Amino acid sequence: MGGISVLLMMLIMLVLVIAFIMVGIMAVVMFIAATILTIVFVVKKEERKASGKQLGAKVAIPVTLYLVSIPILIFMVSIIFSCCP
Repeated sequence: MGGISVLLMMLIMLVLVIAFIMVGIMAVVMFIAATILTIVFVVKKEERKASGKQLGAKVAIPVTLYLVSIPILIFMVSIIFSCCP
């Protein structure tokens, strides 16, 4: 393998590592956002109950964020810790 092919492979590896890190950061952000939304929904429960309102379809937002972020985080943690002996 010559110099150009090695350089091309290194560039591809760099792009994949950057994509892996970006996906991880987005999963952490989604998890934090879902946790904050859940806390806000619980804190405002009495206020909504007093005014007669319900969450309705808003409950789907944190649930969806959790359903997307948790498997990604589990996968990434397992990949990171499986590489270390």
